[in-house]
Amino acid sequence: MDTLIPYFRAGLENNEFCLWVTAQVLGAEEAKEALRKAVPDLDVYLERKQIEITPYTHRYVNEDVFDSEKVLNGWIKKLDQALTSGYEGLRLAGNIVSWLEQKYWDHSADHEKKADANIAKPQIISLCSYFLDMCSPADIIETAFAHQFALIKKKGKWELIENFGRKDITDRKQPNEAFRQSEQCIRLKLETIPSPAWEVASPELAEIVNIEIIKPFINDFYKLTHLAIGLRDLKDNVLVGAGFQEICAKFHRVHPETCKHCIESVAEQSRDILPGEYKLYKCKNNMWDILTPITVSNQHVGNIIAGQFIFDDEPLDYELFRSQARKYGFNEEKYIAALEKVPRLSREAVDKGMSISMAFANMISQLSYSNIKLAQSLAERDNLLETLLKSEEKYRNIVETANEGILLMNAETIVTYANKRTAEMLGYNLEEIIGRSLSDFVSEKSKNSAKLHLEKRMQGTSGSYELKLIHKDGSTLWTLINAKQFFDKDGKFMGCLNMIIDITERKKAEEKIKTLADAVESSNDAIVTESLDGIITSWNMGAEQIYGYSAEDILGKDVSIFEPASLKGEIKQLIDKIKQGEQVKLYETLRQKKDGTLINVSVTLSPVFNASGELVAISAITRDITKRVKAEEALAKVEDARKKEIHHRIKNNLQVISSLLDLQAEKLSYKKTIPTSEIIEAFRESQNRVISMALIHEELYKGQGTDKVNFSTYIQKLAVNLFQTYSLRSKNIRLLMDLEENAFVNMDTAVPLGIIVNELVSNSLKHAFTENQEGEILIRLCREENKKETHRSLFSLTISDNGRGIPVNLEIESLETLGLQLVSTLVDQLDGEIEIKREQGTEFRIRFNIAEGIKS
Repeated sequence: MDTLIPYFRAGLENNEFCLWVTAQVLGAEEAKEALRKAVPDLDVYLERKQIEITPYTHRYVNEDVFDSEKVLNGWIKKLDQALTSGYEGLRLAGNIVSWLEQKYWDHSADHEKKADANIAKPQIISLCSYFLDMCSPADIIETAFAHQFALIKKKGKWELIENFGRKDITDRKQPNEAFRQSEQCIRLKLETIPSPAWEVASPELAEIVNIEIIKPFINDFYKLTHLAIGLRDLKDNVLVGAGFQEICAKFHRVHPETCKHCIESVAEQSRDILPGEYKLYKCKNNMWDILTPITVSNQHVGNIIAGQFIFDDEPLDYELFRSQARKYGFNEEKYIAALEKVPRLSREAVDKGMSISMAFANMISQLSYSNIKLAQSLAERDNLLETLLKSEEKYRNIVETANEGILLMNAETIVTYANKRTAEMLGYNLEEIIGRSLSDFVSEKSKNSAKLHLEKRMQGTSGSYELKLIHKDGSTLWTLINAKQFFDKDGKFMGCLNMIIDITERKKAEEKIKTLADAVESSNDAIVTESLDGIITSWNMGAEQIYGYSAEDILGKDVSIFEPASLKGEIKQLIDKIKQGEQVKLYETLRQKKDGTLINVSVTLSPVFNASGELVAISAITRDITKRVKAEEALAKVEDARKKEIHHRIKNNLQVISSLLDLQAEKLSYKKTIPTSEIIEAFRESQNRVISMALIHEELYKGQGTDKVNFSTYIQKLAVNLFQTYSLRSKNIRLLMDLEENAFVNMDTAVPLGIIVNELVSNSLKHAFTENQEGEILIRLCREENKKETHRSLFSLTISDNGRGIPVNLEIESLETLGLQLVSTLVDQLDGEIEIKREQGTEFRIRFNIAEGIKS
């Protein structure tokens, strides 16, 4: 950017048509803004169409593929248009390396040669820039050879390297005067860029800090503190800023004298300020500002100026500002209106802003220092390779102690040299490596990839690629290989120099990060990161599903947006617990969705620490438990109803048992003397009646929640129990049963039917047979009619024996036995009818209608 701005400014001033093709990292609008700072009249040039700023996708690619012919033809067309429009020539710039994919890099050298031939026309000037950290030394040499001359930084200074092999080109003998002026302008600018030995001079802040990385932090600072902020170099150039107040931007910085006040205030306050300090001061235009220095390796390189505010506890001196407006010729009403917009901040808020500003300045200092160290590291790497190629013996010790593996192979991929680091990475001795094919150390899955990259090297393409190698112990390691090929004087491929870096741990870390990121993003739980002030900084898909907000909607908002009105302040209390070292796990509460719906959630908060162990954020995992809570509430209601039903049933059954015992007692009360055997028999009968009811409950609770009893199964168990009770009498009696399957009846029907079966079967066992007499008792239950429209069925229950029978003239209503009286009463209770047959024993047939439930 620092080369392009003066380059295009010179072109505009020399009446040349300028074409700026931007790369991915810089949009057309951003380029215009950057150029506007150096060319105040840019809008005039744009209006008369002297400059065109366009993205590379419009000029360099065709259907996402790099199109060299399109580029070159476009240049010629633009030149013709420029000359026709009265301009002196065409000045253009573009950065191919920053966006060109590796698979199209093979064609870039040919493109550069063709481009250089076109630029031989004196009316065309082209500036092609390359990032050194993307180029090997061989790439740099090839690129320089493809052009008549190149500007290359060497030992901190920019030098013009001329390609003498191309000096016989007639059109190049007299370079265009405009180009010489532009080249001189660029050279002067690049002289200030720091080299690895930059400590000898004061570095330019713009050259050692990445503005694109800093910009989001600048914006976040303004959103958080409401303080205008600017990153300025020592010449008071604003590199990036946010939130500048209207009173400063449209008044103080516009008038020469008030602008001078701003600059003088900064200069005075930054004088003798130490690293880690800040100064709170009122500038000469009566605005409060905070100055924090940026130092890199003990050198003051710039400042962060935050402020343009007024304290809320100081009275606003309107007369003072009105006098300033009159003094400098400002529109008084507009000036006071701008004053009204100036933030009024508490001292607490300003203190917080100062703390953040200091931390921010330290971060920029560290980042800048890292950029310098990276530049030093890259320069050292390139110097190492250059010296190796010049004199292998002289620099062998340096190569042997390098942190990178260095391996030479011939045209047949046989290893001819390897350093110690290569042997360490592969687990072999050097003797075991040299003389073997490189493919012996490549994993099976990577052999095709290695073959393709070798073919590219043989075709003259250099570059870096990742390859999986095999350790001697059979384990695999990921490596990054930077390969440089060699050819003889006839252009025959002779081999490659491979610089190998073990990136296994980086790959593992990337995989873990990817796995974690995928897990977070695909989780059904809401996983959110928030600052210590409660500002949302990350938002996964689970959070969007639970709360209804998209990431675009919610990022930068306060987490209190989720609080229902009845729980305002709760989230802040939870955050305070984390700050105090307490735990918040599975905390159940209510939260509010985007549409206002309240949901039940379980929240777990966790602290997030930086590398220094400082708490910097809070992670919140929230699970929607609304369905579970509703299910628990429903289950509680069911449980309550079940308890009431059990209470009701027990109460009713105890009442029945009490009534039966009362009847039994009443039956015995008419007798003056009662034999013991009769008393025992009476207790046995009562016991059997209770058992008959207990069996009904047993069957009911086996029904897994239904309130129906399988009456056929119940009759079987009841009959077997009675035969066991009267075992002495029933030893020669067979029990026959013919029962309808899947006959389900409710409790109100099952209890009286059970007592009926109990009484009639007991009666047969006690009275139908003489001692030791053989006989049969038959129990039959069948459905005679099924009325589906009313969900009722007509059943018949038959209990018969082939014993001595009941006398013909005996009516059941006149019987004095309690059991048969109960049978008659219970049949009436069921609205049924009873029929007695006395042929070949006794048969009781009972018909009744019931609301039946058939269990599927």
